[in-house]
Amino acid sequence: MSTPPQTLITERAKSYAAAITLAAAKATKEEEIRIASERELGFLEQAAGIKLEGKHEFTVASGFVDSVYDRVIIEYKNPHSASNRLGESLDAPGTRKVIAQIQSRFDDIRTEQNQPLNSLFGVGLDGRYFVFIRYRDNQWLIQDPVPVTPHSAERFLWALFNLGTRGKPLTAQRLAQDFGADGQIAPSAVRVLYNALVQTNHPKVLVFFNEWRILFSEVCGYDVNMPSKKILKIAASYGVDENRLSPAHLLFSLHTYYALFMKLLAAEVVSSVHQLPGGTPLRRMMQAVTGTKLRHELEDLEAGSTFRHFNITNFLEGDLFAWYLSIWSDDMDGWIRRLVTELDNYNARTLSEDPVESRDLLKKLYHQLFPRTVRHDLGEYYTPDWLAEHLLAKVGYTGDPNARMLDPACGSGTFLVLAISMIRHWYDEHREECALSEGELCRKILQNVVGFDLNPLAVMAARTNYLIAIRDLVNQVGGIEIPVYLCDSIMTPSEHGGLFSGNLEKARELKTAASTFVIPTEIARTHGDIARYADVLEDCIRNKYSAIEFIARCKEENLPIAERSLHSELYGQLVKLDDDGKNGVWARIIKNAFAPLFTPRVDFIIGNPPWVNWESLPEMYRQSTASLWTDYGLFRQKGYKAKLGGAKDDISILMTYVCHDAYLKESGKLGFVITQSVFKTKGGGEGFRGFRYSRPGTGETHMAPLAVEDLSNLQPFEGATNRTALITVGKSETPAPLA
Repeated sequence: MSTPPQTLITERAKSYAAAITLAAAKATKEEEIRIASERELGFLEQAAGIKLEGKHEFTVASGFVDSVYDRVIIEYKNPHSASNRLGESLDAPGTRKVIAQIQSRFDDIRTEQNQPLNSLFGVGLDGRYFVFIRYRDNQWLIQDPVPVTPHSAERFLWALFNLGTRGKPLTAQRLAQDFGADGQIAPSAVRVLYNALVQTNHPKVLVFFNEWRILFSEVCGYDVNMPSKKILKIAASYGVDENRLSPAHLLFSLHTYYALFMKLLAAEVVSSVHQLPGGTPLRRMMQAVTGTKLRHELEDLEAGSTFRHFNITNFLEGDLFAWYLSIWSDDMDGWIRRLVTELDNYNARTLSEDPVESRDLLKKLYHQLFPRTVRHDLGEYYTPDWLAEHLLAKVGYTGDPNARMLDPACGSGTFLVLAISMIRHWYDEHREECALSEGELCRKILQNVVGFDLNPLAVMAARTNYLIAIRDLVNQVGGIEIPVYLCDSIMTPSEHGGLFSGNLEKARELKTAASTFVIPTEIARTHGDIARYADVLEDCIRNKYSAIEFIARCKEENLPIAERSLHSELYGQLVKLDDDGKNGVWARIIKNAFAPLFTPRVDFIIGNPPWVNWESLPEMYRQSTASLWTDYGLFRQKGYKAKLGGAKDDISILMTYVCHDAYLKESGKLGFVITQSVFKTKGGGEGFRGFRYSRPGTGETHMAPLAVEDLSNLQPFEGATNRTALITVGKSETPAPLA
């Protein structure tokens, strides 16, 4: 098929909407709507080269189904029948009637054809309105009736188009079965990766592993060097030798497997919507007849060429998980071929059928790879969608594309993807009057929905989920930088030691496993400057430029380089790392670390900050953040260092204050899922409940609490007994009463 699927469906949707609207104006019975629909679907079959096996007036226990296309059930209605036509609301008599009818048909098909309810897609259509019906998470999901337009018709045609194309549907349950811990691929992959990792002395592999260990230990609250009974159980389930087990090596191997899966999935989803010359990465890997050719295809993927083809510039920035290519072996070749072959059996276009389901894909697979009890030991409590939706509503986020929101500890991107979904819903409702093109909508999303996280795997997952959420818009803009950054939202904006320190007039320090980099401050004044600087660093290192030639290139790019000695020193550090086989990510890690400095203040800060006790943090991070506790007035008495941690102080206390100060507009609102203990403990908890702070050169700022909700009885995190609360605050120069 020469026409890309996205283009084809978009074109046919326009024709379909026009034909159905015309039929509705003339129709006197529902059969006329069905005939017009079938005629247009025939044109789709012909253009796409697919076959839609439709059954019409199909008999089931509760009566006749107008049309059934495998998993898509369609009920047509007469637009001129006062009792049967669809209304513009779910309360309209005709709408209620068709919903009940489709729900009954779902039950019949489940019983008679053994089709699970959550695999079915119901459509009511009277030529004027669509109503779409799904069954998810043990409840009916019924969308408000939408007028027949090219945009609503496009969703309908995607559902049908995917039935006529090859492959299994991309559902969370199927992916977890095939690629999770109970499948055939994951245990083999993790075992091979682990054995290779513990045996290697390759400098690049070791430095990437050590950098991951530093970053991960700062967010997980677990000693990754000490095996627990639960970690031993994971090792046994993956066939890893429990004797002399290294938990850090095991977790890094698991993260690497999951990261490669996400890269392959993201590349497949985007290239299935927007055609890629030479075929998708999976197809090229399937055709790689030797291990060398497969490795070259993977190197191409890990270098980001697939994403750059679609002008996605930063999908793999700061990625620490491509180390396996440096120690390639026949065993690596074996499990990767099995992964590629199994994933190639899926139809990536099925994601277009149900946007709600797509955001659960990676979360459910990760849950299957890591048992719940282990995730909790690692401090990973993923926010359920209902709780995230509730918090978004509490702070007043409506999906207005002009409102800026930040999740400073975004994890896999739950809040980000829900915000994007709300923006797109807002756009569908205001498409005509807001005068935004789809390209402008995409730019608004990229500008105004931002995430930070220190966990490299979480950043990869959030970028993947973000990309899936805007996959149909990526060709509408000239370039895309997914605004999810590998950085520390607490330390970066501070002027106190730790992540950034040194002479703030001329340079800042960034400590990594590879080296302590001294970055000239002049190059970090705008996001554009630091991004171009990273490009020049990488290009000059790749082409073996001298330091003098590097400075010349910076001049050509109009980059500020008054502090030449500092620039030359930094370039020399990176060249040395490259010579030692340890380079590949550091210029991008530098760029990402600076991202919070260039993030304009936002209207909403929303998230679930890490619940990690002070005593569980790495010693270096405790030292780096210690003075911030008193700077924000969280410890007002003398001897705070001795008291800090004694009351089980949680890092979420500090993150709340730093984010409120550094990122929130004066008129903005902050909403966090937080541990209820901060409202009871002494030490930092007492300071937290003061809801005020002073910073050098500013007056006293009050956090203006708006509401606190105690969710302890609900226990929203599956299998956890944590006492959970929600807090929403604004900003004020005067104290405000707590609602």
